[in-house]
Amino acid sequence: MARDHVYAGTGAAGKVFVRENPDPKSKKLQQLIWGDWVEVLSRDREADGWLEVKGRGERGWLHVDDSQAERLLEINFVDVGQGDGAFLVTPDDEFALVDAGAGSNMRRFLSWRFNLKLDRKGEQESEPHETSGRKLALAFAVISHSDLDHYEGFRGLFSSPAFTFDAVYHNTLVERPAARARQTGRA
Repeated sequence: MARDHVYAGTGAAGKVFVRENPDPKSKKLQQLIWGDWVEVLSRDREADGWLEVKGRGERGWLHVDDSQAERLLEINFVDVGQGDGAFLVTPDDEFALVDAGAGSNMRRFLSWRFNLKLDRKGEQESEPHETSGRKLALAFAVISHSDLDHYEGFRGLFSSPAFTFDAVYHNTLVERPAARARQTGRA
């Protein structure tokens, strides 16, 4: 059964919040990012301009003017060290990655974005959380080329049980162990 949902819009001032009460001056519980998937729990106050929602793990109220019915293509550029990685959300709600850098920045971004509550190694934290055990299914990953600063960050993503990939695309060229040793200083 599909759940009722909307997407976070841009908001009047460029900021959208889940609020404690159906009042624009009530406490801000969670800031939403344009395009965030937001579950609609109740439309009973829609005539008054409010939806009872759950967005980014927080239950509260969202003004209808801060929502939109359709998702747009969303591209998040993530500082992954020497360059950028990109996290994409398609209008059909599919997720994809292009490059992940050399470190854990992309994994940490995804953990934050989807409230995965991962520890530094990419494993789920041992204490119980509402999102404990969640997995993020990605339609595909693209490794643009075989330089360490483009692919090394995928190691933590591929080895973590919190992430699944339907496909991985790359240019079929691989880095030789000798070249990698020169880049990392390890023989």
